[in-house]
Amino acid sequence: MNLQEFKKNNPEFAAEAAKCKDKFEFTRVSEKYKIKFGTSSFEKAYKMFCEPEMGELSEDDLGEVAGGTSQGDGSGADIRMTDIAGTGVVNIS
Repeated sequence: MNLQEFKKNNPEFAAEAAKCKDKFEFTRVSEKYKIKFGTSSFEKAYKMFCEPEMGELSEDDLGEVAGGTSQGDGSGADIRMTDIAGTGVVNIS
């Protein structure tokens, strides 16, 4: 699953996360929904949910859109979700 799919499958979380003004608020919302992001996934998720890009695409983004490259990161980053020991807490890395 990538972050785009995660966002689509979790609209309540996405809506609340989009209102976050900083990383602290985003962390609190994530905790409320029992979601734990790994270090690299947190930055990507924060950027996707709280700092949506507007305007022109970068050269790297254009290359990926055109099918030139795909490294599996950015807004479509592959993520791994695991339930921590059956606790209902979701760990995303």
